[in-house]
Amino acid sequence: MSQQHTTTPDALIPALKLIVGEANLLLSGVHDDALTPYLEESRQRVNSVCQCIVFPSTTAEVAQIVATCRHHKTPIVPIGGNSGRCLGAHSDDPATVMLSLKKLNRVREIDIANRTITVEAGCILQTIQETAEKHGLFFPLSLGAEGSCQIGGNLATNAGGINVLRYGNTRDLTLGVEAVIPNGTVFNGLSALRKDNTGYDLKNLLIGSEGTLGIITAATFTLSPPERNNEHGFIAVNTIEDAITCLHQTNQVFTGKVSCFEIIPNLAMQWLEKHSDLRCPIGNNHPWYIWYKIASANPDDSLAEDNLACLEALMEDGIVIDATVSQNEAMKTLFWQIRETLVEVQKFEGASVKFDVSVPISSVAKLINTGYTVVNDLCPDIRPYPFGHLGDGNIHFNLSRPETMSDETFVNHYKATLVEALHDLVDGLDGSFSAEHGIGSQKIADMAKYKDPIALDMMRRIKHAFDPLNLMNPGKVIPPLK
Repeated sequence: MSQQHTTTPDALIPALKLIVGEANLLLSGVHDDALTPYLEESRQRVNSVCQCIVFPSTTAEVAQIVATCRHHKTPIVPIGGNSGRCLGAHSDDPATVMLSLKKLNRVREIDIANRTITVEAGCILQTIQETAEKHGLFFPLSLGAEGSCQIGGNLATNAGGINVLRYGNTRDLTLGVEAVIPNGTVFNGLSALRKDNTGYDLKNLLIGSEGTLGIITAATFTLSPPERNNEHGFIAVNTIEDAITCLHQTNQVFTGKVSCFEIIPNLAMQWLEKHSDLRCPIGNNHPWYIWYKIASANPDDSLAEDNLACLEALMEDGIVIDATVSQNEAMKTLFWQIRETLVEVQKFEGASVKFDVSVPISSVAKLINTGYTVVNDLCPDIRPYPFGHLGDGNIHFNLSRPETMSDETFVNHYKATLVEALHDLVDGLDGSFSAEHGIGSQKIADMAKYKDPIALDMMRRIKHAFDPLNLMNPGKVIPPLK
């Protein structure tokens, strides 16, 4: 729980209305119907409370709001597309002012020669992708919520997605940021430079800080040449060890050209065919499936021929047991749809526990094989559902309740124990309990348990230096001192 604050709404609310205008402020108890979509959490686990939500349209307005809230010692929680997974935009304090960035949604500049784009924090990720494409360039950040998530939230959590293997996380695509820091001043770090060694890299303190050090209002990103040539494969293997062999061989053949390499369990394929209109493009009875993409900016690269040769070698060695390749755009779309539907179809099978863990690729097999044993020992007949980004070691090791168990029993009697056991396993493999979704308030206890105490002390010192009043998204990321 975040600390409770006191405020003087009789003075604060009029001041905020002067900044954004009455039409851009929703007041709790007055505009409750309009507030509801912003207060509902994406997985419908909890609802936020606040005294109001403000909708600034400019960085200057954000700065004025932050300064005003600081003057009134009022906490601020920034909100974006509300697609987060760890309660990073949640407020449990009725004194909170929630600040929506949806109206800061302009593309400020696209520089073709420099291959950069500068956008405001409220821009929808898909809009940035489409803008780059219109100018003959490519913005590689891609994830399931790209039609609704805002780039400010991607920056706040250092989002990953499916193309990390080739292009990196959000942080790796970012050259500079503009942000309002807790004293209400604007940090103008919108550099478009690829080389700048003039002191501390302040942008990387703000990226991944989930609004606890300031509110990112704009960013400059690198763009890439379009992937004019890309090939997809959908293959089956018997074991996770075989899947890792496929990853290694594919990387060897297509060095620097493997964009994604996704693992899918048999259970997911069964549920996909049970709960959707999608069908597996190869036999649906194999233990594990892999969807991968290789891409090049050079249309003359012999990706198709090399892909077939690579697959033939893997099949001759008995590593790959079934396979197909994308013969047209429709097949590429099908492979993508299968991967993106995995989360949705799991919902039809009752209560589940979601995980976002990462380990070194060399430890993925141990994570999954040992993980199956650990969770089955704790909850017999549990249905493990591990899928995700094998190419970078980020596995969503989700767990669905046993078929004969009620949702309530599973959540109340097993969830906490399963989370602790799997996170202990990950920690023992030198992994992370949060690979790409962030910390928010949901994983505060995990931070206290697993994060190096020296690192936590450094983080607390940084937080205090930026935000001594603890007004910026309080209760997130950093656990309180005991």
